[in-house]
Amino acid sequence: MVHQPISNLAVGDAVNGIYLLRCAKAQHSKNGSEYLLATLADKSGSISCIVWNYDGSLDSELGAPVLVTGTVKEYQGKTQISVRSAEPAPENDVILSAILPTAPVSSEILYHRVRTAIATIDDEDYRLICETIYDENKKLLLTAPASILYHHAYIGGLLTHISDMVSSANYWAAQYKAIDRSLLLAAVLLHDIGKLRSYEFSRYGYALGHTNEGSQLGHPALGSKMVFDTAVILGISPDKILPLQSATIHHHNNGDRSQILCFEARLLQLLDYADCCASSADDNAA
Repeated sequence: MVHQPISNLAVGDAVNGIYLLRCAKAQHSKNGSEYLLATLADKSGSISCIVWNYDGSLDSELGAPVLVTGTVKEYQGKTQISVRSAEPAPENDVILSAILPTAPVSSEILYHRVRTAIATIDDEDYRLICETIYDENKKLLLTAPASILYHHAYIGGLLTHISDMVSSANYWAAQYKAIDRSLLLAAVLLHDIGKLRSYEFSRYGYALGHTNEGSQLGHPALGSKMVFDTAVILGISPDKILPLQSATIHHHNNGDRSQILCFEARLLQLLDYADCCASSADDNAA
């Protein structure tokens, strides 16, 4: 079976292929029959689909490959697959390599880059916290995306995002002596670490949605807690890590001057925002 990339699908095309079932929600029509609204994805992008007269056959397949037949139609100005049939698909390496969005650089290489950067942190406490968190979460870090739909939303995306930000942080720290490089680098390395607790992952590492604590607290708060808990285990003073926790928990407050933050925390906000926007623009241009 020749794979049909989602980015190539056009209105009127017949679809007969295997795609990743990213999200799905059963609904009821006015006549009481059940249908499924879902999103399919592959390396090239994603597309919504609708399965009429849904029988529940895909309820346990979220995050897995499914074999779909149907027709591409237009709904409210966007393309959508009207599905005739959908069923679980084989999970061999050839199929997975065709549909799973992955980082352009090997996750093992990215992890090595980040782990090497950690070793250059002069502050021993910050270095130990980063080493401990990264070593304990290596397996998940190798596959975790940086987001569900927005930026770096592919396997290995979180390490890609962090690795790129490490390069930016090193550049700025080399330009200005006033920057505490240890704090800035540790903040970059840990600012999104809470996503490991915030996201629910498929067996391939793909983010399916948010966990309960992720929905309730958000990844900045969860990341700050991971930093605190690790510091306690290592015997590091809570006062010492307050700037690192502050940077982690406020890194989404870009431009918000109501928070009293150290300069490194404000710089983290800008570096994160820039890398997210650049990644999203790159994806849209692809």
